[in-house]
This record gives sequence, structure tokens and C-alpha cells, in this order.
Amino acid sequence: MRPLTSALLVAPTLALALAPALRAQAQPVQINWSDRWNSLYHRFDDLNGDGVFTVGEVAIHVDPTHPASDRVNSLVTVEEGGVLANYFLKEVGNTIYRGVDIDADGQLEAGEITTFRDVPALDGTAIAKALDVTDDGAVWYAAGVALANDVLGLVRLEDLNADGDANDVGESVQLVDGGAPHPFEHDLGTATTEAWAIWEVASAGDGVIVYNGDDDQALFRYEDLNDDGDVLDAGESVLFLNATGERADLPQNPDFADGTLPDLNTQAGFPATTGYLATTLENGVRAYYLGTVVGPGNSGSSVNLTGDAVNFLIFRAVDLNNDRDVNDAGEVTLWFDGSSDSGLDYLLLRGMDALDGGTVYVVSTKAYPALFPGPEGNTWIHRFEDYDNDGDAMDAGEQLTGVFNGQQHGSGPIFPILPNFGSFMTDPFDFSVRRLTAWTDLGGASAGSNGTPTLSGTGTLVGGTPATVDLVNANPGALMLSWLAFSATPTPALGGTVYPIPFATQRFWVANGAGELSVGLTWPAGLPPGTDAYLQFILEDNGVLFGLSVSNAVKLTTP
Repeated sequence: MRPLTSALLVAPTLALALAPALRAQAQPVQINWSDRWNSLYHRFDDLNGDGVFTVGEVAIHVDPTHPASDRVNSLVTVEEGGVLANYFLKEVGNTIYRGVDIDADGQLEAGEITTFRDVPALDGTAIAKALDVTDDGAVWYAAGVALANDVLGLVRLEDLNADGDANDVGESVQLVDGGAPHPFEHDLGTATTEAWAIWEVASAGDGVIVYNGDDDQALFRYEDLNDDGDVLDAGESVLFLNATGERADLPQNPDFADGTLPDLNTQAGFPATTGYLATTLENGVRAYYLGTVVGPGNSGSSVNLTGDAVNFLIFRAVDLNNDRDVNDAGEVTLWFDGSSDSGLDYLLLRGMDALDGGTVYVVSTKAYPALFPGPEGNTWIHRFEDYDNDGDAMDAGEQLTGVFNGQQHGSGPIFPILPNFGSFMTDPFDFSVRRLTAWTDLGGASAGSNGTPTLSGTGTLVGGTPATVDLVNANPGALMLSWLAFSATPTPALGGTVYPIPFATQRFWVANGAGELSVGLTWPAGLPPGTDAYLQFILEDNGVLFGLSVSNAVKLTTP
């Protein structure tokens, strides 16, 4: 048998001979989704932890007979005092609802859904577009204008008296008036914008970033830093990112201006906008993910002035100089290229959310079968993650496509077929993802002679709290090596996939007489929120090729 340490050194070179393609990473998450086409609100639960959502793991989340279920325009799921709360608003009616699954049956029904803000009765008939919940528990939402409707702009809601709603006096504050010019700062001075065309809102700490789709075609950041009830003080209203240069009076991010990043101005005469937003904490640093919104295919609507397709680009941004924007050189990078000339062609991006630590989920559509026949499917959910910390999610093993494939589920009560279309169709209009556990099974185990070595863990991973790591299906008394790292490079080896490379720490263990190991630990305090660590074991096993097997890898995330 080859010595354990020597085999570790040569394992990467054995990849082609010993391993199949990389196993798709599992990610135990729950997704809430608004299907605008069918006027339904769905819930996806990865019940078996395999990272995909199959038949039986998708259900209707809001009772279809309840008035709140009709065409949800925006939604978010957050934890409030150990209870999951769902905030969502209807496209028609402009009412903001709050739902809590009191009876834990997986569906929000009458008695579990309350009116968080009765906007028409209290604020007028503006058309609500988007909402999110910030770290301090406030609900921010944007409401625009259509024809004779009122204009609210950007509003902050807070349940000050803890009665479950924001319908009381003083609980709604209009921070940006949608009917009047609002001043903001940028690197060259000040300017104004109008908030009636805010189409997207994303939490960024105790404030938000928004996408304004009027003449600005830009992102703005708003936060009441001094708690005086407005965003008019220094640093509270700023230009966050001007990628398109649509407004010539505003400074454009130089990397978009000089071609370092793809020019987002299309041959059709309008820009591909960075209108899908998600924010995360990664090792304590706030990262921003921005997805382009543009028609699919190679028509002029999705091809820029230099001939490059700009549909389905995902950018990652970090405020490197702490000036509250990402409009400076080097602060935005192209994180994933799914454009129609990339060789991947994800077509149309329809939604995006991200988990702390940097796992990004997106919804995309392919050609609707009702319009273009064929087995392409029409609505997909994909997962992306930069395991090797090289600044993108373009490497092998970093994309898991089709964690949900709408066509595999077929028509029925969950996804009904509307008359005269003849094909299964969905149209996600908003999308919220939450992690079910701080321990994520990434897969990658190889078969051992005593079964598949399986690694798992329990504990909240809050600093100073106890946690347990368990491994089963080793050979009785087998020598084992564990290693931990803060980045991972998925590498086929020994019939499985080795994830945590390079190693940060290593330690030898010995399985007990049943081929098991259980290790108690205290999760270290002081790790920044969103810190990911990767753990895996390699095991001595004389019954398999080269005398070694590997367990699955587990990602541990600090909340």
C-alpha cells in the first residue's frame, strides 16, 4: 500500500485515471419563488440534501385561495427571533403582507397572513415594485407611478410597537420622494435623481442599494446613518455604480468606460442594465452581485457595440476604498459569463439571490415551448460558487446547473397550464433563498470497502458554541487524515472529488471498532460573518484501489 502522506501528494495527478466528472455539489437550502405566470407562490425544500429540487420537494407556499397569493411582485424570507417571516407584495393592490407558518404545514393560510402595510388605505395607490429587509429588521420598499397613480418613491417601514405590522403612526417614513428630484453625492459633486423608476431593492447592512431604471440606468445607495429619519446627510444618498454611462453628467465606473469590463450599451440603442441585485457577507466583507437584464439570443438587444453578447453576465463588486460606492477602478469584476457567445448560453436571467459566504442562485429561462417547440424547458434555477477564490465562478465544479428544471415537474396543481398555450410554463418574478443548515454537504465521496465514508456535523457554528463532527462507514480501526481549508479547489481524485485545497490544518485520527469517529469542538469566536471553512477526510482502506478512499466534503459557514 502507498503511504498515506505520499498518496496525498500524488492524488491530483491521478485525477484522469481514477475519477469520473465532478459530482454536483449539494446545498441544503429553501427557496421561495413567485410564479407570476400562474399567480402562485411556491416553496422549494431540499428534503434529501442532494442539492436539487425534485418532484415532492416543490409545493405551493401561499394558499391560492387567499387574496395575498395573486401575482406576488416581490418577496423575501427572513428569520425574526427564531421564527421565519415572509414579506411579500402583490403586483395589483400594492399591499405588503407578512406571513408566518404557525402550524408548520409548509403553507401560509388565512390566520397566518397579516397585512404588514395597508399601502392603498394609508399611502395612496402607487405601484409597489420591490422590497427587502435590512439587517436592523426594517422593510424598505419602492413604489412607482403608472398613469394617474400616486408616487411614493423609496419608503422605510418599521414595526415600532411590535404588533406585527407597520400600519401605525410613525412606522412609515418616505426617504426618497418619487415625485420630486432627490439629491445624491458622487465623486465629482452632487446631482439629483427621481425615484419613481426604482425597479429593484437589495439590503446592504442597515441600508439598501437600488436600481433606478429611468434616465439614470444606475445603482444608488441609501442609508439613514444618523437615525434622523432622512437620507439627506453626508454619505446617506450616493451614486453606487454607473456601469452604462447613460447619464453623461455622472462619473462612470472606469472599467466599464475603457473596455476592461464589457460595454453594456447594446446595438439596439439601450443598455443592458445591472438590475438584478444580491448582497452577501464574505469573511465579514460586504459583496454585491449584479446581473444583467437584457433579451436573450444574438439580436441587437443583447449584443453590445463591439459585438459581444451581454445577456446573463454576473458581476461581483466590493467597496475597496470604503467610499460607499463601487464606482472606482478594480471594484467590479466579471464573476460569471453565461452570455450567448460564451459557449454556455444561459439566455435570460430572471432572478438572483445569494447566501452569506458567496453562494449565488439565479433563475433563468430558455425558449418557452409554447413559442419554440422542443425539450429545452423554460425555467431553471442554477447555483454558482467561487470555490478556489480566484474571483469568478467559471471553473470546473463551480456551477451546478438545473437544481430546478421546470419541465421535469410537469403540469398539475403546482404548475398549471393556462388555456391555449399547451405547454408547461412558469415566470418567476422574485426569488428568495435561505440556507437550511450551517453545514453544507458538497459530496465528492468515493466508495469504500465498508460503504461510502460519510461526513456530517451538527451545531450552529456561532462563536463559542459546541459543535460535533461525525464520520461513518470507515473500516474499523482505519487511520484517517482530516484537513481544513478556507477555500476549496474541487479536484477529481481517488474515485471521488477532493475539495479543500490548499490545506490550512491537518490532523490524523483513528476510527473506532465500528468504523466511526465523533469529534466535539467549540466553534471559534471572532470569525467574520459569512466565513466559509471546508472539511474532508481521506481514509486508509486496503479494499480499494491505491488503498485510499475519501469522504464527502462539508462546508462550514459562520452565521
